[in-house]
Amino acid sequence: KLRMSLSDSKPHALVYDQDLSLGGGTAYVSSIIAAALSTKFQVTLCGPQAPAISVLEERCSIDLPGVNVKSCASEDRGFVSQARSSDLFSVTHATWIPPYGRRNLFYCHFPLRTRWKKIGPVTLPFTGKSFYAHQYDSLLCLSLFTREWMDRLWGVKARVAYPYVSGKISPQEKKNVILALGRFDPVKKLEGIVGYFRKFVNQCAGEWELILAGFPAVPSYVDQIRALAKDLPIRFELDVSGERKATLLGEAKILWSVRGLDDPDFPVCIEHFGIPVLEAMHASTVPVSYKIGGPSEIISSSGEDGILVGSEDELLKESLLLASNPTRLMAMGENARKRALYFSRDRFDREILQASLGV
Repeated sequence: KLRMSLSDSKPHALVYDQDLSLGGGTAYVSSIIAAALSTKFQVTLCGPQAPAISVLEERCSIDLPGVNVKSCASEDRGFVSQARSSDLFSVTHATWIPPYGRRNLFYCHFPLRTRWKKIGPVTLPFTGKSFYAHQYDSLLCLSLFTREWMDRLWGVKARVAYPYVSGKISPQEKKNVILALGRFDPVKKLEGIVGYFRKFVNQCAGEWELILAGFPAVPSYVDQIRALAKDLPIRFELDVSGERKATLLGEAKILWSVRGLDDPDFPVCIEHFGIPVLEAMHASTVPVSYKIGGPSEIISSSGEDGILVGSEDELLKESLLLASNPTRLMAMGENARKRALYFSRDRFDREILQASLGV
């Protein structure tokens, strides 16, 4: 019935993201889901304290033509009726929300256990009595790593729809910079990155700078990391624009994305996909990433377009080798850019629409 209606007029899709205001990976993926759906649906993208559409477009470096952005929370009066009237209801993370729409899509970054759990600054009510993800018509996730854990923790099967990143990111004149991207939130454990860099500069023959760039989700945590980094060549770039982020990616030689290196026994603390890794590869910036989790699906097993490490010692060793070999860095950067093209918008949009239409 939904497929037939597409030939007459656009049906309505409501895309809800509990974390839309925080920036980072969840808000980015929800925005590109909305962009994919906008070709076939009238789309409303909503979440608590949702930013203006111009802010989302700028942060994500993506156009959202025809997408209406609205601030609302799942507990707000009127939300349920709006969700029930939608032809497609799409949710990220919010396992406590029933599948209200005529057709329902659940996109999972990682299957948190069904109990109350605090993630960074947001308390998410995951309780056994309010778990509905398994009732949605289509379950999608962003990596094989996440799919495996959805099966383990929730006992459900999902299809992988790999995200893509904007084609506006490109290589620029490279500098001796290691870049780490991600919101300033205790869950990101940036103190570990500062500690690794302290050891790196003590052993590296050249002069290098670390740039920490991301949305300041927890301002007090920014202050904490600044205090740790005060005697090091570390620069902070807070709440960067999409254009500024593209410049930072284009100029950096190396990206560190090693979330989970200190917490290998806690899969929720491991990078579930690795959007910064993919962004870096578009910019011919060589990613050095933790070998478990999503980055291992982006970086080739051959190691020709990035490096996967399993310990702090390996991270330092491989980073120092890259820093000392500009020719290798350049060759790997070129290979990384070619590899990034596999994760395309066409592929993602097609998979989102197929799941939305029940194909």
